[in-house]
Amino acid sequence: MSSAAAATGWSPPPAAVDCVDAEGRATELRPLALSRPHPRLRLGALLAPSDASAAAVASLAAALVGRLAMGPACDLLGPRRASGVASLVCALALALAAVYASSPAGFVALRFCAGLSLSNFVAN
Repeated sequence: MSSAAAATGWSPPPAAVDCVDAEGRATELRPLALSRPHPRLRLGALLAPSDASAAAVASLAAALVGRLAMGPACDLLGPRRASGVASLVCALALALAAVYASSPAGFVALRFCAGLSLSNFVAN
């Protein structure tokens, strides 16, 4: 360790230490680390792999539907109003889905609402 590092008390992070439990989930969060582990996003107790796939498909389908609907909405209302209406509707839908998402079907609905919110990129 250099004298400057010794004076500040800084030490380099340990090299590639896997901080995972028996199920492969991260036990500590290191957001700036580029090495493993990165925490899993799938909830092991709640979602089966097929449910996670269904949620991804629902998000993509909603993004496609929302973007196709946003084009005519921008022509009819103008981009600012259409974007504002889409933001309000999606925020309300996401809030309601987040409150009631206690099952895999609720999580799929939540991802569908999140996918709809991606239609705002059309207005910009």
